[in-house]
Amino acid sequence: MDNLQSSLNAVSKKQDDFDTKMQLVYQRYLNQFTQMQITISQLESSMSSFSS
Repeated sequence: MDNLQSSLNAVSKKQDDFDTKMQLVYQRYLNQFTQMQITISQLESSMSSFSS
């Protein structure tokens, strides 16, 4: 029974570690996407000043 509980604890820790890692990846991509949106918006604004 102890061996089974130990295995369950190990799996739970791996899952928690994976969840943390995926949250960090998500946050990194969200930040990159947000920065890309800002850059696109700035470029569009610059382009519109040339066409006016």
